[in-house]
Amino acid sequence: MFNVLTSMKFFKHYIVGKVFSLWKGNVRFNMYNRTRQNLARNLIQTRPAFLNSFKEISQGLYVMREKETFSVPKGSKFPELTDFVSEQKTYRESAK
Repeated sequence: MFNVLTSMKFFKHYIVGKVFSLWKGNVRFNMYNRTRQNLARNLIQTRPAFLNSFKEISQGLYVMREKETFSVPKGSKFPELTDFVSEQKTYRESAK
């Protein structure tokens, strides 16, 4: 039975395939780590000279994202075009 099993392609190459897949996984993990370290070293956000400016810009963008710049009317009836335009204008003005 052992001879029959070891003559099958799957069982004959199982150990080699297992070791190869472990090696391939380790190579991919090492490449991932190397890429991650390069990004951490070279990203502009991680440089001390730009850190404060980047933080201020991020805060400003967050505040801008939270502002409502338009309103979609809910319900079955839509307002007249002039009312809709004036309402959108007030939303844009409040966002400024």
